[in-house]
Amino acid sequence: MNPEAAAMQSDAAVKKAPRRSPGPVQATDLKELKKTEEIAAMAGREPYATVLERYEISRSFTLTLATDSAHCRKRFADAIQATDKKRSQTKTEASGKKTLVQLVRKVQGAASAKYARDAAHATTLKDYYIGVELAANAASLAQYSEAILEKLSEDTLPGISATIVTALRDARNQWWDAHKGQQAAQDEATRARAEAQALLATLTDRRIRVQYVIESEYPYNGDAEEIKAARAAFGLPATRPFRVTKG
Repeated sequence: MNPEAAAMQSDAAVKKAPRRSPGPVQATDLKELKKTEEIAAMAGREPYATVLERYEISRSFTLTLATDSAHCRKRFADAIQATDKKRSQTKTEASGKKTLVQLVRKVQGAASAKYARDAAHATTLKDYYIGVELAANAASLAQYSEAILEKLSEDTLPGISATIVTALRDARNQWWDAHKGQQAAQDEATRARAEAQALLATLTDRRIRVQYVIESEYPYNGDAEEIKAARAAFGLPATRPFRVTKG
């Protein structure tokens, strides 16, 4: 198989099985957080608050557990919101890029019409980046479009009015703002998710500490209704000991 055919086959395989990006927040993380929120709420109630104090888990500890859980949920929400914003900015950027490239090519066409057959100004065509891939990446498009605008400030081209130059400037600004907004939103989503996940890890450790106290005070093999109620309230198994295995 020649390289071209292999590349086409590879492209076809990619189209059949597109990669899916992970969501901004994992369902398992939200499940763990919800469990901690519920247990933090129960830990602040009697008789459990008094029981926990005997094991050096103060009311301040459980209150902080609840407060930190609320902050963790907020940071997860921030990650979701930032991801939604990034998706919106991505669409705006793509639309703006298309408009910008079309306007730049219009200018390039006018430059070719004016200078292509003029040997004395052959190098001028380079100032309009004719033949250069405009949108290889965002940095290139930003550089080339700005340079062309600067050239237009000292040159006149057939069919390129001041209105078109203004439209080109506006298109570049709008596209660049969307590009920066996309990057900022992605950075915030990544940062918020990382902060939430780091906080969730400490919350889980603190929650498990509470659960082990309840396990000690309300063993699974007891028959009293209060034992069954306590184990259910703190997420402990009804018919076996509570154990946590860290991976």
